[in-house]
Amino acid sequence: SFVLTGGYDKSKTLIIDPWVSDPNFLAGYDNAVDIDYDQKGNVYAYGSQLPFQLTQFNAAGVQQWTFNATTISEDYYGDFATDRITGTSYIVEGLNNVTGANVLKVNSVGNLVNTYPGNINMFEMWRAKFNACTRQIVIGGGGTNFPNNSQACLLDTDMVTLTPVNVLSATDGKHDVSLIALDPVSSTAYMAVAYPNSASTFFNND
Repeated sequence: SFVLTGGYDKSKTLIIDPWVSDPNFLAGYDNAVDIDYDQKGNVYAYGSQLPFQLTQFNAAGVQQWTFNATTISEDYYGDFATDRITGTSYIVEGLNNVTGANVLKVNSVGNLVNTYPGNINMFEMWRAKFNACTRQIVIGGGGTNFPNNSQACLLDTDMVTLTPVNVLSATDGKHDVSLIALDPVSSTAYMAVAYPNSASTFFNND
């Protein structure tokens, strides 16, 4: 929301957004799929394909760098999340049925810092959010993951410990998380889960 103080000429165009910029992703795949920001006013856009790309704009709208996520699957879009304090971003792989989906940690200047090599209990990662309260990446996924059948997981920022969670106590797979929202003052995550043989299910997990 915004508030206008004082008078202004209503016959003129009112510009609310301070800048508009094009991420200039690869030709043929020049589109952003998701955006995030940090507390320094930087904006991060993630999209493209072959490879997926993450780019940063500063507070003035000037593009600073582009990171090519060449080590993750180029066929299935995952997601990304940014630590708004440090500007570090975490890119999750959409699908990896061999080692489990990988996660890339990219710092605020566009350099790869670390990689989480995957966990067979999380073949798919479709959504990611950074929880500032717990300092963890909350990831929603799904897939076949048998016998764990997990739909979500928590990953620490050191990229060492991934904790898969079967929040639905499901006995089968393919419960894919399609949306995530975090409570900004607690450790609660709200997720929407799509299941191929039933309606979407909403749940929360502390």
